[in-house]
Amino acid sequence: MGAALAVILLYGLFWATLAVAINAVSNSAAGAATSLGAAWVAIVLVAPTLLNLAAESLYPTPSRPELVAASRQASGEAEKLGDQLLDSFYKEHPELAPPDKRADYVAMKLTEQEEVARSVAPVLEKFDKQLLRQQQTVGRWRFVSPAIVAHEALTDIAGTGYWRHRAFRDQVKEFKHAISAFYTPKAHRREPLVLADIDKMPQFTFQEEPRSDWLARVSTGLGGMLAFSAVIGCWALFSLRPRRLGLVIG
Repeated sequence: MGAALAVILLYGLFWATLAVAINAVSNSAAGAATSLGAAWVAIVLVAPTLLNLAAESLYPTPSRPELVAASRQASGEAEKLGDQLLDSFYKEHPELAPPDKRADYVAMKLTEQEEVARSVAPVLEKFDKQLLRQQQTVGRWRFVSPAIVAHEALTDIAGTGYWRHRAFRDQVKEFKHAISAFYTPKAHRREPLVLADIDKMPQFTFQEEPRSDWLARVSTGLGGMLAFSAVIGCWALFSLRPRRLGLVIG
């Protein structure tokens, strides 16, 4: 709560100092209002949009249709080669081959799914790397707009930001591998599940990122926004006309 309040107060301070600065150099109230409105559009709408477009242009991700097409193609090829894939699997893992050398439907599907995952992995890896580079680019250049700084800080505080989501996805991926390693051998050996297996099966527990990590990101953003506000405040102070302060009569 305290960190979120600090973000809101500093963001408000930025706009207050900017309003004073614009008023200091404007010849009329109407001109000041127009300039402040234009500044809001540039800072809140234009700058974030241009930064996102630049990040996406520098590090484009594979399209969703491309990912879907690769998955469907891999799935179709795996179904056609189902028997061959299963034979190859049992050659690599003879300890999992059933005694009668006959594979059931579950074993066949497991092998096909593993082949599909291997085929689609390069596309998914590229997609993930490009998203990471995009986020790193936005993080490096977020100070071009205090609106971006405030948004990044508030999502970090709320736990809905990119980095926490990435940590969750990585842990889910590891859990998926652990579950597969636990159940797949049993499926190939045709071993029935018993009550004792419930206690042995992997359990998912999300490990939060260290508090110091997201606090460091938030603190850096707040420091940058405070420095930006200080620069604008100094400019406003030196730009104020004596007449506006009531120091000149006549």
